[in-house]
Amino acid sequence: MGYLYFDESIRDKGGFIIGATVYSSCDLTSHIHQQWESLGLNPLEYEYKSSALKAGNTAAEEQRRRLHAVLSRTKIGLVVSPTSHRKELGAYAVALIKQLLEAGSIPREPHTLYLDQNIRVSSADKALAWAMAVSIQPNQNSRIVAGIQLADLEAHSLGGMLLEGMGLLTKTVRAGEGSGYDPETQIEIGFELWASLRYMLFGSPMPVRAAVGDDPIAYPVFKVEGYGLYIAPSCPDDLRAYARNRFGENYLGCIH
Repeated sequence: MGYLYFDESIRDKGGFIIGATVYSSCDLTSHIHQQWESLGLNPLEYEYKSSALKAGNTAAEEQRRRLHAVLSRTKIGLVVSPTSHRKELGAYAVALIKQLLEAGSIPREPHTLYLDQNIRVSSADKALAWAMAVSIQPNQNSRIVAGIQLADLEAHSLGGMLLEGMGLLTKTVRAGEGSGYDPETQIEIGFELWASLRYMLFGSPMPVRAAVGDDPIAYPVFKVEGYGLYIAPSCPDDLRAYARNRFGENYLGCIH
């Protein structure tokens, strides 16, 4: 059985919504609750929110670090939608799961899909999911279903990457210890975000092309569109192009 957690990041500045789904073969909620308890936090009162201020907030920074550690053992898919189609986000989430199943990215077995509060699904969406052996649990409280906090973190990160790809976000951050670079090196935020999640994105099982002859190791680029990337049919052409350029393919080779 698989567990899928879905949340969104609404970026009015770019006119888009990123919906992120985090997939795991085990339920992650109890593990995240244990993490918060180990920090002295009541998990039913405190949760990680990407929108909360992090600078100088050591508790929130430690929560983010621990969530990243959990995410390293999961896989991620995403939906790109225009902000004007927020009501259809639940339907797009189901379409992403259908795509993952048809591509063989997740096994054909019973799954549970947890949707954050205010993400709507119609009876038709539920029927489609049921036909795929997917049980939809809409309007979930992310404190109780803590796996949604992982989706919140990733939706926010992916939203920042797309904003940068559109030229609407310019920011650099310190590389830091263990990055493979001089810790004081300033790197673009989009690169830093991508480097932290690139191995988690669902993609094709083989490189899409090679740089030298037929050697797939020479150019390890994997296709994400059609696997872990679902672009909503309601996206205008320019948003579709930005989404493909930013997320359509994923390089898994050395970056140092």
